[in-house]
Amino acid sequence: MRKSRFAIAVTAAATTVALAVSPALAAQTQAEIDANVATRAALGTIVGPQVDAAYNNIKATVTTTVSNTVKGAIGNSQAIKDTVKPLLKEAIKTQLASINISDPQIDTVVDQAVDAVVDNQYVDAVLTNEFVQAVLNRAVDYAVADIVNQLGIDADKEQVKEDLINQVWNAPLQTVGTATTKVKGNVAPTYVSGVGINTSYYNYNVTKWNTATTCIGLKIGSKCYGVTTTGNTTPSEITVTGWNTSTINVLVQATTGLGAASQLSVYQQRLGQIDYLSVLGNALWKGLQDEVMFRINTLLQQAKTMVLTELTDALAQYGVTVSLDPTETWEEIGQDLLAGIGTWSQAQLDALVATLQYNCAH
Repeated sequence: MRKSRFAIAVTAAATTVALAVSPALAAQTQAEIDANVATRAALGTIVGPQVDAAYNNIKATVTTTVSNTVKGAIGNSQAIKDTVKPLLKEAIKTQLASINISDPQIDTVVDQAVDAVVDNQYVDAVLTNEFVQAVLNRAVDYAVADIVNQLGIDADKEQVKEDLINQVWNAPLQTVGTATTKVKGNVAPTYVSGVGINTSYYNYNVTKWNTATTCIGLKIGSKCYGVTTTGNTTPSEITVTGWNTSTINVLVQATTGLGAASQLSVYQQRLGQIDYLSVLGNALWKGLQDEVMFRINTLLQQAKTMVLTELTDALAQYGVTVSLDPTETWEEIGQDLLAGIGTWSQAQLDALVATLQYNCAH
């Protein structure tokens, strides 16, 4: 019976594991990894496009909202009148109040007067004029761009990129098995029997493994009476090959996804702080200036085309063939003229020489 109890005891001992640690290779230094393997610039190419996509969607949503609002204010003649009426009424009443004239009956008179002026058929004729409509279309675009720019979406996007890059770049160094080379990450990679999950921000190759020998059968002391197997357990050395795009993408998507939802409410608040009257006034003035210059330049270009056509036809009567492009600068057109006249002159000179030679021979 005593022998039997001893056999049971040693059979249980057969599950013990002996570790055999492989000699370590020369580890990569962190400076080498940062400078040449997993660089900050390469990290930016992973983080940047995803943040751009998320914030571009936010910007598109906000721009649509702003555009609809601006068009509702100055997008057409009726919108302008609806916008201008209360502004004019308030401005006039404010001026009257500044000289101590304030009375409900006077306010009613002011309201009626402004309505009569703004709703006048002559005002309608002006607002529906093709030129005015062109100015309004430009003004809408300028106002929307100005408002969206004031919201600071692009600046926020760049800040999120920088924060995410810093979060990954400055992540704590984690140990992989017993390897001397460490990896950046919030959680250390875990290995069991040679199988692990890389939860770090680095990609790496396992170049050396720790191994374990297991006795399957009876083990007495250090001697195994059965079958022994040797297998990998944990890495003893690794080589970092670059950034772990999968892990980084999960972080970026989670951050930008939550950020997009919260940022929309932030931009709604910022919209309430914008001086819309100033924005619309500047947009209308810029739209007027640009439309006037556009029409002037269009007329000048038409005149330029007509002049060059006439000049080409006139030169052709003297045997000078030249192609003059109205989209070119006057300096370029001048060079084309000189080249054409030079070719014509050479042809005339060659003809004269040929005639002289013929006469001398006969």
